[in-house]
Amino acid sequence: FGEIGGLMLSLVQEQDKADAPYTLVLFDRNDVFFPLESFEPTPAAFDLAKIAGDITLRALAVGHDNWSR
Repeated sequence: FGEIGGLMLSLVQEQDKADAPYTLVLFDRNDVFFPLESFEPTPAAFDLAKIAGDITLRALAVGHDNWSR
């Protein structure tokens, strides 16, 4: 989804496992990751995961803007 203040938000799925859940993950600069939410491996859940990621990225951007002042 993008990077804000050294944090990167991504949607991942285990490679070559179409039945594995999608997971919204936050990575920091030290390659530490924080799984935020998992979604079923369906097209509808994938669309919801993208919406959740967009909302989360916007929230991170607002938080970063407030913290960096």
